[in-house]
Amino acid sequence: MKSSSINDTPICNNFKKTNQTMVHSHPR
Repeated sequence: MKSSSINDTPICNNFKKTNQTMVHSHPR
């Protein structure tokens, strides 16, 4: 199980949406 708390944060959600292309470029 990864950091569920961080994933639950709205900031992470926004970051994922804003960096959707970046995530595809270099997935963590």
